[in-house]
Amino acid sequence: MDGGCKDCADRFVGCHGKDENGAWRCPIWGEAQEKKAAYLHQTRQARMDVVVSAQYIRESRSRFAMRK
Repeated sequence: MDGGCKDCADRFVGCHGKDENGAWRCPIWGEAQEKKAAYLHQTRQARMDVVVSAQYIRESRSRFAMRK
């Protein structure tokens, strides 16, 4: 994930921070951070879906084994 900072003429110390109103000082960096956050949320949700599915399967097998 590239923030577009390499060879940026507008880059300065602190340009990756936020202003007092919460807006990113560098809009390109802010957009990259939002994309990164969305990607991390998506992958976190996918991993959680896998964990929940695996847990359901284990519990289902356990219930089936107890019925036997």
